[in-house]
Amino acid sequence: MTSTFDVIFLTGALVGGLALTYKAIRLYRHGGHARSWALTITIAYAVGTAVMSAPTFAVWFDEFVGIDSFSTLLEACMEAGFACGALSLVTYWRYPLGRACELVWRFSKMFFGLVAVMVVLFAVSSFPGSHEVDFISKYAHQPTVSAFVLVYLIPTTIATAASTRGCGRAAKDPAIAEFPWLRRVLRCLQIAVGFAMVHLVGEYVALAAAWFGWHSLDWVSPVASAASAFGFIPGALAAALPGIERLKPRLHLAWERWQVFVLLRPLHRSLRFVNPEVVFVARGKRFCPHHRVRRQLLELSEWRWTLAPRFDPDVRAAAERIGSIRGLTGADLDATVEAAQLRAAINHSRKVSGTVYPEATHDGSGLDSEYAWWVAVAHAFRNSSVVTAALTEARVHRVRGFLFTSSGR
Repeated sequence: MTSTFDVIFLTGALVGGLALTYKAIRLYRHGGHARSWALTITIAYAVGTAVMSAPTFAVWFDEFVGIDSFSTLLEACMEAGFACGALSLVTYWRYPLGRACELVWRFSKMFFGLVAVMVVLFAVSSFPGSHEVDFISKYAHQPTVSAFVLVYLIPTTIATAASTRGCGRAAKDPAIAEFPWLRRVLRCLQIAVGFAMVHLVGEYVALAAAWFGWHSLDWVSPVASAASAFGFIPGALAAALPGIERLKPRLHLAWERWQVFVLLRPLHRSLRFVNPEVVFVARGKRFCPHHRVRRQLLELSEWRWTLAPRFDPDVRAAAERIGSIRGLTGADLDATVEAAQLRAAINHSRKVSGTVYPEATHDGSGLDSEYAWWVAVAHAFRNSSVVTAALTEARVHRVRGFLFTSSGR
């Protein structure tokens, strides 16, 4: 059983620790609003609570310090700190900054006073051994221990309940209707604090069981404490969602670039034989879609200009005529004609014509226009039946011309 609790609490502490590290680095680099600081401090208290709740670590810690059940004192203090931090976070949401700072300072003084009373009650109590999982069941028969538990349990419950209600009310605020991600943050916080309430309810049940001899309920408190560790999941989401929201435009752009890269890849590989030495991927940029697509565009443009003197006017005329018959106009027709000429040039790359026909460039004035142009060309290069028909017609035209010329001789 002890190992199961260790796994649950240490896993929760790991998840919370990752969220705490992210928030701390973010605050160190960019600073943040008081709400960000309150959320970070709240997560820190939650992580400390989870670590001190792991039975094996608690026993080791008590032996290392040399004070029995000292980990329980620290856990209770951190639970109270978590409730104070959560209440402060909600206060920063509900009130103007000046008023919120006054209230938070008042909460902080109450918290430090509460810790002082808990230390005194802990010092005058007797704890022969460490019992992290069933601390209340073992020692609540002592009046000082019962007072110790109630001193932190009642204020912590009030603050936690107020935080849960405050997060729910803030999530319904019409002022944030335009920010659905913020509503999700508040709902995640509400769920995370709600899991803390499950733990506190279990503590009340354990206290009542110790007072009235209801030993059949001794399992409630350990199970409730273990269940509360799952609150780290929505808590970590609440910490990560603002960063994810900031990254969404970058992730969306990166996804679009990779799509362009995949679409251009077949055409890029088909033209690579023209001059494979120009293919280049910078060190450390192999998985950067922006660099890879930009290099594709540069290399495609260079290869296109190399092949331009080999473009067949018969292929161009056939592609324009067949494309017009099939309803292609504008950029679609131009891209299809370009694809037909590129494929014809690839097929006859070693038969260079003596006459060079100048071709208009379609590189565009910006990167987005180049994306659109080369994606259209790549699509036509792979899938357009007009390209195949144009090449076939041009081939037939050349054969007929050859036969006519030969018979004329």
